[in-house]
Amino acid sequence: MAITHDLIAKTGEYVNKEGETKARWTKVGVAMSNKQGGTSLLIESIPVNFDGWVTMREPQPKDGAGSGATFNTGAGDSAMPF
Repeated sequence: MAITHDLIAKTGEYVNKEGETKARWTKVGVAMSNKQGGTSLLIESIPVNFDGWVTMREPQPKDGAGSGATFNTGAGDSAMPF
């Protein structure tokens, strides 16, 4: 199976240095094409404040280049108090 999309969920908001409110997104899984021509979803995590909505998005480069969204991969998130 080939990964076709990342599954992301909105997990909060933050204010950038220009004073704009932006969404914080967390990758929660992947979508993959299967042999029968359908799509299979692999859910790897459920955020604590999950509202039930998941967005499918084409995979982004690992460094985030060209991405307007902020992804929280669970490591190094400055909003975490620990």
